[in-house]
Amino acid sequence: MSKIREIAGSLRQKFREAGLLKKLLILGVLAALVYGGYRFLGPGGPPEPEFPGEGEMMYPEVMVERGDVKKTIYAAGNAIAESEETISVIPGAMVRSVNVSLDQEVQAGTLLYTLDDTEARLALRMARLEYDKKRKEYADYGGTKSSTITAGVTGIVKEMNLEPGSQVTPDTVVALVETRNRLVLRNAFNVNDAARFSVGETVKVFLPDYIYFMDARVTAVDTANTVTASGGITRIVTLELENPGSLKAGDKARVQTDKGGTTISALENGELAYPEDLVVKAKTRGTIAAVERRAGDQVNPSTVLYRIEPGSAEIGDMEASLALEQSRLALEEATRNLEKYQVRSTVSGKVVELNVKAGEKSPDTGNAIVISSVGALKMRVVVDEYDVARIYVGQPAEVYFNAFGDEVFRGVVSYVSKTGVTESGNVNFRAEIQVDGAGKVLPGMSGDADIFVENRENVLVLPKEAVTIMEDGLGVVQIKNAEGLPEPLEVSLGVEGDSHVEITGGLNEGDMVLLMNGSMGGPMPFESPMIAQ
Repeated sequence: MSKIREIAGSLRQKFREAGLLKKLLILGVLAALVYGGYRFLGPGGPPEPEFPGEGEMMYPEVMVERGDVKKTIYAAGNAIAESEETISVIPGAMVRSVNVSLDQEVQAGTLLYTLDDTEARLALRMARLEYDKKRKEYADYGGTKSSTITAGVTGIVKEMNLEPGSQVTPDTVVALVETRNRLVLRNAFNVNDAARFSVGETVKVFLPDYIYFMDARVTAVDTANTVTASGGITRIVTLELENPGSLKAGDKARVQTDKGGTTISALENGELAYPEDLVVKAKTRGTIAAVERRAGDQVNPSTVLYRIEPGSAEIGDMEASLALEQSRLALEEATRNLEKYQVRSTVSGKVVELNVKAGEKSPDTGNAIVISSVGALKMRVVVDEYDVARIYVGQPAEVYFNAFGDEVFRGVVSYVSKTGVTESGNVNFRAEIQVDGAGKVLPGMSGDADIFVENRENVLVLPKEAVTIMEDGLGVVQIKNAEGLPEPLEVSLGVEGDSHVEITGGLNEGDMVLLMNGSMGGPMPFESPMIAQ
């Protein structure tokens, strides 16, 4: 018996080294060796047969039949949400209110929580004021590019504030002018009489030095009481009147006017005074080239006070336009910043983490709230570098999660990484499978997937154990010859599935093939039950 094993071992080594034709011959010799060697070389001659039929082989047979062949790539991984949002806005800010609860389903745009926005509102108000100021300034003065600065009023210059080389903007005060074409009068009335005046109305004023009445316009009526030296209570009414040319500061005047058929008179004469000095502003931009007037000069509205360097007004206008745009952008930024204090979801899903509480500061960890998509999951798997070339987007797959046993979840490959990652000396690629009907699967659950590389239906098939794969598209099976001995037969192969092989030539449906208890590495007749004794 040891002689048979020695010969079989030698033939098996030659089989691994031989070409295709020699392999077929060796397979025939092996089959004959098993049968004939046992009958003629075994000690004591052949034993009593324990199977029906003298000389018949004990190898079971399988039939070539029609079926499906599936070739898959196995991959393991974990479930992930199709879309997930981790929210942490302005860490450390005080939480004012929380509007959702854990496990609550929310829609995109849902208000999740609010933060104390006091400072942000103040910043927005300041930005809006600055923008309104710049906008009004540019509307009033932008585009004028004036080469001169005029007085704009009639009066006498009291101050000229600039020298050549000075830079001006529209709000720069360039001069003070004392005006004498208008006069101001302040008269005291008892409280009841003062209440009968209103701002803007015209009343009569008597000038005793000229024995003359003039019209005056009420510009202010005090609402606060004034206590006189004698202990009386009065209120002041302020008026303005045009100077016909002869009046001067210090002249006496008193209101004496008719009110509903009753003459209302001030308690005493008041003194006329010139208005406060009028402020003259540049109303343009640029560099002062020349000063045209000095203090004490008489001016009218068109009198030129200063001249601007040529070209500087245009540059100033461009700078004003830029300043306006900057203030507009600052206002937009302040508006966006305020919106951050109203924290909203950008995706629809379920609140799976909630780490904020009203009255406390928002966490610094970056996960105040986590929202995971509802009913839409993916499985992220790891694929070996030798398999990744056969995986593509759109490929069907069957997914299994450990928590649900053999329950099958259909899926489709939705992503394949183009870059490998070296892990423990192996190069792996990441892929994702879109899973259908995974509403009960939670992110993080582990499992595995069969990704279908090839799938053939209703084709001729044999179990993989019945076929020896010689090379791509070519294999060998064992059939019984006329003497009932195993005889190798070359067959053409199609898809090599996980459990079956597609037969494309050499056999017909219904043909019987010996199952030699071999494997993809080749038949091993020397390990049959007869030899195993």
